[in-house]
Amino acid sequence: ALLQNANVAEDDVYLQDLRKSFVELGIAPYTREEVIWIRKLASPEYQSFWDEARVALSQLSDARRHSLELRDVPVAVSVHRHAPEYLTMETDAILNTIANQLKGARHYYETEGGGTFNERSEQFRTHRSRLTWGDAMAIQMMNKALQVPQVRKHLLEYGVRDVNDKTTEYGGIIALDKKGRFEILEFEPKIRHHDRRFNASQQMFDAGYTALFHFHYHAQKYRNGDHAGPGLGDKNYADSTRANCVVITFVNEDEVNVDYYRHGGIVVDLGTFNLRQ
Repeated sequence: ALLQNANVAEDDVYLQDLRKSFVELGIAPYTREEVIWIRKLASPEYQSFWDEARVALSQLSDARRHSLELRDVPVAVSVHRHAPEYLTMETDAILNTIANQLKGARHYYETEGGGTFNERSEQFRTHRSRLTWGDAMAIQMMNKALQVPQVRKHLLEYGVRDVNDKTTEYGGIIALDKKGRFEILEFEPKIRHHDRRFNASQQMFDAGYTALFHFHYHAQKYRNGDHAGPGLGDKNYADSTRANCVVITFVNEDEVNVDYYRHGGIVVDLGTFNLRQ
């Protein structure tokens, strides 16, 4: 009710930003990180992106807009730019496409550190009923990115550097530029604890506000299949940031297992991909 109140004081910039998001995008924050995210997007430097977001979201049905979250905004903008037919496509139709893509895929599962181990916890069919349009489109985009040779090459080169660096995990941002090209933005941690932890920098968060995914590697060794999937710390990160996240795990020198995850314990194993092809 407060955000709908037209009498928010002009000098209350904090509430003005939140109200702008609620009125123009239909989105209210759930966490402190989302408040920061909204306020960043509401700043003048992001005006063109905000304008694109308003147009993109206006193309969605009322029901779809009602379930929209902040993490879905960059996805919707990218879809509006490059594949607008998906803005009105039924979510179930997109999920059926994903189900077909996953047939025959090889899966690996995180067996330590992710809470109680359960093979089903990373399976598409386990979470399908909870996946939104935004989830479906994010998964579609990640699958598409992994088909691009330049993306696979970059992920391999960056991942090999992570294998050889025992002081930290590596990670960054996956984005889609205005020309429809996927970008891997590297953000090596400035703070290093150990080889099983990735510390995202503020620069990475800044780059992620208009991007598709936060990602990191599980690359302590090449045969790392037992750790393929988000650990407990990764899931906590997704819950607090509410970003769309991806973890990339080496299972041998050529192949990685890829998992999409977000808040609420949603994890979808997307299969195993050869980065050297």
